[in-house]
Amino acid sequence: MSGDRDTIRVDHSLLIAASIPGAELCIVPGTSHAVIAERPELISTIIREFLQGC
Repeated sequence: MSGDRDTIRVDHSLLIAASIPGAELCIVPGTSHAVIAERPELISTIIREFLQGC
């Protein structure tokens, strides 16, 4: 999970996700590296939906 204004560039986040088998990447618009603090309810929903698909 990454913010579109993260200090980690999106292309680097994509590379990291691509190197982890079964990984999924979520880029959250309008957020920084503090995405969890900035959008806690949305992050909780995203994580819950991800885990239900496992």
